[in-house]
Amino acid sequence: MMTGQILSGVSPLLAIEYQIVILLGILGSVGLSVILFILLAYKNFFNQDAQFSPEGKS
Repeated sequence: MMTGQILSGVSPLLAIEYQIVILLGILGSVGLSVILFILLAYKNFFNQDAQFSPEGKS
């Protein structure tokens, strides 16, 4: 994205700012997805004694 903006004549500093915003957005969405997966899957894959059960609760 940054390369396309620079080739089209946009200021390099503006292109860098845009690239950082995109990077932080992707990083935030990945982090949120991981946290949600851990929170939602924890109860399914661990029993009352905090032991891992790979087959999950049936």
